[in-house]
Amino acid sequence: MLRHWIKLIPILFALIFLSSHNNFAQSISGTVIDNNGEPAIGASVYFDGTTIGTTTSSEGHFRVNSKGIINSALVVSYMGYETVIINNPFEVAYHRVVLNPKLLAIKEVIVVRDPFTREQMMKIFKKEFLGTNMAGRRCIILNEEDVDVYYDYGTKSLEATSIKPLQIENPYLGYRVEFNLTDFYIKFNKSSLKRDLIHSSLFLGTSLFAEEQKVSKRQLRRRENSFKGSQLNFFRDLALMNWGKDGFTLFSGSMLILPATGFEVKDTLGMKLVTVLPDPRIPLITSSAGKAIKPKGRVFIILYKNRQQSVVKFSTNQFFIDSNGNNSHPQFISFGGEMGKRRFGNLLPLDYEF
Repeated sequence: MLRHWIKLIPILFALIFLSSHNNFAQSISGTVIDNNGEPAIGASVYFDGTTIGTTTSSEGHFRVNSKGIINSALVVSYMGYETVIINNPFEVAYHRVVLNPKLLAIKEVIVVRDPFTREQMMKIFKKEFLGTNMAGRRCIILNEEDVDVYYDYGTKSLEATSIKPLQIENPYLGYRVEFNLTDFYIKFNKSSLKRDLIHSSLFLGTSLFAEEQKVSKRQLRRRENSFKGSQLNFFRDLALMNWGKDGFTLFSGSMLILPATGFEVKDTLGMKLVTVLPDPRIPLITSSAGKAIKPKGRVFIILYKNRQQSVVKFSTNQFFIDSNGNNSHPQFISFGGEMGKRRFGNLLPLDYEF
């Protein structure tokens, strides 16, 4: 599942999963049926945020192979039915997935004087969702007509939904993405669509990446540039405690600190267990029983190659990272600064490799 916040921005790819650095091939198999027991033919089955997926056979069977156990949910998507998300899919060898019909709620129509046209609302939606840089501008939502946008004056929010998965072409990076949009909003400080009045925004959903048939050298270089300094880059380096002037450097406030004073990383059952260490400058709070209470989480400033500055806020003291760089607690880890500015147009699949 992908979750994206503006101001402080966590990205959730398939979202709370455990991982393994096991390099042996792993497979997941199962059967997908509808609520009447009939096989769901051609249903999409994939690991969220990756290029790893398949479709079900005429009997509803599927098998998905991966390089080891990865930290992504298994997503089952079928037109007209509720999407099924299976966290920790490797816990069982065989999955029997029953799909339930998607109930279409009839919206209450309230006639109000709306100064914003669909064209205006779609324009700001695409800017905040896809991005305004070259990668974002090159992205095309092929089924844009399926996006339902509306403005809530009570909350000063632009909201968007889509019954069908968004089909997005990203010629800048050479991907086509199927994105199940489950939540999107932009909150404004005033009843407006001006970007300089945005308070915060979020998009949430699951994604399956597919490469174009022919990927050019230019697209490969763009992918590499999109990876450098990204959240995916950060978590992969954090898992290996790979720091330095050619990558990421860590600050607490304005003070450059040793990464070992900020994080402790251990191998645990093939995963990387990351512990966020408390700031030694902040005194511990003592409970009524006389026990020290550790503060939850910490805020760091990170620089990439001494140029790109970001802020990362950990609202958890421990989390796991898999070999792809996917973390287990993305809803408790948020980014601002340069990393917080990146949008869908710059996103890479979790299984991206140089």
